[in-house]
Amino acid sequence: IRAKSKELLVGNKWVVSGSKFFEVAEYKAPTFEIVFDGIKKSYPKNVTSIPVKGKVATYSGVPLANQDVEIELSKSQWSFFRINNSGEFIDTLKAITNNEGEFSIDVPRSVLEAEDDDDEERIWFFPRYIIKATVTSNAGETHDTSASFIIGSYSALSLIETGRNIDATQPQMLPVKIETSEETMPTCHYSISDDNGMIVLTGD
Repeated sequence: IRAKSKELLVGNKWVVSGSKFFEVAEYKAPTFEIVFDGIKKSYPKNVTSIPVKGKVATYSGVPLANQDVEIELSKSQWSFFRINNSGEFIDTLKAITNNEGEFSIDVPRSVLEAEDDDDEERIWFFPRYIIKATVTSNAGETHDTSASFIIGSYSALSLIETGRNIDATQPQMLPVKIETSEETMPTCHYSISDDNGMIVLTGD
C-alpha cells in the first residue's frame, strides 16, 4: 500500500474492496534508494552481455557500502501494440556495493535468451527483459527498483487515419505513427498504389 503522506498512513484503516481492517501504528519514511545507471532501452542483437550498474545511497547522498544486491531477471512478451505483464522468471544474480555504494555485474546473453528463439515471431512479439534490484539495509529496510530493455532493433509503422477520400491534385499529409526501439527515428519508405495495384508513387 502506497501513500503520499504520513497522515494517510497512521491510524485505523479499512480496505474497501476486501473489507479488511488493519492498523498502522507508525509511519517510517524510506531512508535510501536504488538507482540504475546507463541501462539502455535496447541493445544490438549481437551483444554478448548486458552491463548492469547502479548505486545505493540515502536521500541525502550518503552511499550504502557493503550491501548485498539481489538482481532478479525475468522476461515477458512485448510488442508495440500490447504488453504481456506476466513475467517469466529467468535467474537471480548477486552483487555487493563498494565504498561508493555502487554495484556492477555483467549479465551474459546466454542467460537471457535461448539460441533457438523463433525470429519469425519477432515480427509482432519479442522478449522484453526486466531487471529488478533489491537491497535490504543493515537496519532491515528493503527497497527495489526495476528497468527493462529489449535485444535487437524493432520498428513498426501504422496509419493513424485511413479510409478517407483525398484530392489527388493537391499535396496531402498522411498521418502515420512510427514505433521503434532505436534511439534515433528510422527512415520511413512509402509507396502509393492505384485501384489496379500499380505503384504510382514512392518516396522516403
